[in-house]
Amino acid sequence: MKDSQISIQELAEQLIDTLSVALYYAGVKKEKLEDALELYEELLDSAEYDEESPYSIDEMIETIESLRQKHKDLFA
Repeated sequence: MKDSQISIQELAEQLIDTLSVALYYAGVKKEKLEDALELYEELLDSAEYDEESPYSIDEMIETIESLRQKHKDLFA
């Protein structure tokens, strides 16, 4: 079980790194990546997204676009 937990933790860290890179290439300033990650998570937790619906590339793009519109200060 411990190996599974380590693998899940490592996978989560890799996903966060991947999302950070996506946000950076979407225009988020490097020094604002932590803030953008927190706000991204808040958007996911908000009522805007239905937990029953699948979360795909389209929803990821929509979330990043929402960040761009609502938090212009994060972007270069």
